[in-house]
Amino acid sequence: MLCSKTFILIQKNAEMGFYELVNTMEYLDCVVKESLRLFPLERSLINRECYRSCTINGVFFPANAEVVLSTMLQDKDPSAWPDVLKFDPERYLKNNF
Repeated sequence: MLCSKTFILIQKNAEMGFYELVNTMEYLDCVVKESLRLFPLERSLINRECYRSCTINGVFFPANAEVVLSTMLQDKDPSAWPDVLKFDPERYLKNNF
């Protein structure tokens, strides 16, 4: 179904360059984002250093402590994503945010 809609879109917009055409495909963008959320290309870790002591959400971080955040864990957090393991590209549609 999606494949046939894509071919029709390509045929109707033959004069448009491929890059421009792909950028008009909102649902394709949603599929790519959802695929990367569920199956990231690499395990992404974000490192930060606390320059001064602080408490965030009841957790104390001493000065000079290294904080490591995992985007992979964030993307699998059920409090952030309803039905977290389901492949659901529609969650990225503009009207769903």
